[in-house]
Amino acid sequence: MKPLPENYQDLTASEKLDPIWENVESSIYHDDQLPQWGMPIFLWDALTKGLFSKKFLTKTLMTVNDEMPDNRKRLIHTYGTMCKICFESNGNHPFTGIFESGAQHGLIRISLTLPAKSFTPGFGIKLLVDGQPSRNVPVIPFMNGQQDDHNVFRRSGRNHVTKYQNKILFLILMLALKHTVRPLKPKSLKWHYIPLDAMSSVHSDGTVVDSPNIPYQMSFLPTPEAQLSRGPAPDYRIKLKSIKPGTRLYDIVASESEESTPIPIGCIRSTSDFVASEYGDKTIFFQHDHGVLGNPPK
Repeated sequence: MKPLPENYQDLTASEKLDPIWENVESSIYHDDQLPQWGMPIFLWDALTKGLFSKKFLTKTLMTVNDEMPDNRKRLIHTYGTMCKICFESNGNHPFTGIFESGAQHGLIRISLTLPAKSFTPGFGIKLLVDGQPSRNVPVIPFMNGQQDDHNVFRRSGRNHVTKYQNKILFLILMLALKHTVRPLKPKSLKWHYIPLDAMSSVHSDGTVVDSPNIPYQMSFLPTPEAQLSRGPAPDYRIKLKSIKPGTRLYDIVASESEESTPIPIGCIRSTSDFVASEYGDKTIFFQHDHGVLGNPPK
């Protein structure tokens, strides 16, 4: 795997995607070598590597990069698989920035949130922008998981987690995130809500929007053509290899407020095969919007 170019952030979206995907393809796992995860390892790493610490969580919010800060270990969503995507905007909505322009170059990484008994998939969307940092949104469709259903496209997801598991692990994480967010004094960021300011403030060609119109909530609705079998075998990362480039993965709707009716704004479409790789697990980084109008914080 090669380091990203020194002038990486100044490149076009297409030029940024090339070295990322080259690293993905150079570190592909064979199907019989997919890394596995267990709760004892997760708990040990969470306690010893600072998952619940303010320092660890602040970097998740403040780091502006497409690769992991300080070579740190991914403590949740540890193992997954990734493909190239584009966001196709239908243009028939009031929202600005990438919501208006769409984005031809991006990535989706689908992973398990935790090694829990209940299958709990989540995903991160990264949309690359010419000459500016990428715009990202993490999504966990349902914190309680979906029990024995191993279809990662079973449930819709959104930037606002409205249901969560009321158990000690999630309670600790909730309190840690609240403690981290409070001194940042964000306009709208909360422990269970990722704002969409940064995505609304720039077009994919890097043009800055003077007066952004920001959706309150964006929902990802899995499409019929993306559905997978529900059984536990084979591993979901192997199942996703059946998804062909050009598949409409999610239809996207968005709303202006908590009370308003969501309207269709576009879709996420795959532009490559799904690939499970060491680079995708250990190096790629999905920034969390800080909730500051304009560019992500530096």
